[in-house]
Amino acid sequence: MQVSTQLTSSNLQESSGDEAPRIATTTVATEEEGARIGRILVEERLAACVTLLPARSIYRWEGAISDERESLLIIKSVRGNLARLRARLHEIHPYELPEWVVQAPEEVSEAYGLWIRESVRAEPYDR
Repeated sequence: MQVSTQLTSSNLQESSGDEAPRIATTTVATEEEGARIGRILVEERLAACVTLLPARSIYRWEGAISDERESLLIIKSVRGNLARLRARLHEIHPYELPEWVVQAPEEVSEAYGLWIRESVRAEPYDR
């Protein structure tokens, strides 16, 4: 069976609904801290998946330029979870001002979108 990687018209209509996929990003100082946060978000069904990538951030903080190694968290969830996800992230994040950037993907395969929705539901779909 071949799964389409294109958005279907039903997916396009869903893109603004509560079950529409969303990608949020944040950074933390270490991979271990990112893994701790990622596990909490997935266990609590606020995120379907959290991907950790090594990153280098250059930014201004408290009047000085900082250049730090960090871990970038790419958080896959749905639109309807964003308020709870943001609140929980701010509770468990070690930074005083955590990054919180959310994007709506332009395109998501039907199968992957379904997996995200199933993964964040309190009760997964019956198969």
